[in-house]
Amino acid sequence: MRENAGLALDEVAIARQVENERIHVFNERSVTAARLAFVGMALMFWVLVKVVGWERAFMWGACMVAVEGGILLAGVACSRALQRQSGQNFWLRIQMTLAAASGAAWGTAVWFVWVPGEFVPYLATLTILIGVAGVSIVTMSSYASVAVYFFGLIYLFPLLHEIVHPKGPSEFLVAGLLVIMPLQIWYARGLGLMLLREVEQYVRNQAMVVRLDELVTHDQLTGAYSRRFMLEQLEQHVAMHDRHGTPVSLVMFDLDHFKAINDRYGHSTGDQALREAVRSVTTQLREGDLLGRVGGEEFLVLLPLTTLPEAHALAERLRQTLAATRIRAGSTEFPIPASFGVAQLHGHENYSDWLSRVDAAMYQAKAHGRNALADAH
Repeated sequence: MRENAGLALDEVAIARQVENERIHVFNERSVTAARLAFVGMALMFWVLVKVVGWERAFMWGACMVAVEGGILLAGVACSRALQRQSGQNFWLRIQMTLAAASGAAWGTAVWFVWVPGEFVPYLATLTILIGVAGVSIVTMSSYASVAVYFFGLIYLFPLLHEIVHPKGPSEFLVAGLLVIMPLQIWYARGLGLMLLREVEQYVRNQAMVVRLDELVTHDQLTGAYSRRFMLEQLEQHVAMHDRHGTPVSLVMFDLDHFKAINDRYGHSTGDQALREAVRSVTTQLREGDLLGRVGGEEFLVLLPLTTLPEAHALAERLRQTLAATRIRAGSTEFPIPASFGVAQLHGHENYSDWLSRVDAAMYQAKAHGRNALADAH
């Protein structure tokens, strides 16, 4: 087994989280760009009013408001979908479609502003479009396909206009547009790759932090809490008891004849018994109860806000559950009974003494024939 096997990460979960982060970034950038777009729209609207009048200006403006407003509404829906972790891919496709529509709507401005013989307003419109495309590079960089759609469409309509309405400098304008368009797409693609690497590194770092925390706080074989974590919890609950006097109890149990299971059926069967014991006990615990593995076959259950009689009743239920649990080894089945000790924390008692009392009670139960329960007083 590789030394770092315990640090292995869930690659499927990481890939899913990376994609969700990309969607989040693209959605947030799209919403921000849509808000800022109204500044450029106001400038373009002013040019249209000056050149072709209110009617054509309103036609273009209504188209733009519909598209950019749609991006804002889709942004809200996408954010909610990301929070629910459901439907975000649908809203991503909507935002991609609206990004393409935005590029097309901006590009049509050259057709709305065109008046034969009036070249200066047309050139001013081209300048605005190139500026809009430039400030949109970061927004469209999240996905290469979005960059192709947006930049391709924002420049497609001016290129078509040059073909339909050739002008003196048309060849220079066409050459310039054909150079600018692929450059902006290429630059957006580069930024997108950088974003993807940064997002993946961020997600991996977060996953590694979670994984390291699990390694520290959980037993890797059974999934129960680790000895270190349980001792920290004991210390914290002793401090809370000293401050507030709230009752707290501790149950310790040890699987009976566990060495014989390992010797007779092998360690893999013994590991199975440990995992099944944790699974069975967990089904009986309440919310807030903590189960930890503190030795080979030795476990602790920390019971906050629980008196000794209440802890005794729960421990008896756990004892019966384990006694009824069966482990299969080949054609053989056997139970996994355990001996239990129960102790409520006394006033001004430290966690070491508390732990010693519950340990002594557990061994008292073993001395009484095993598969038994004893209280510490």
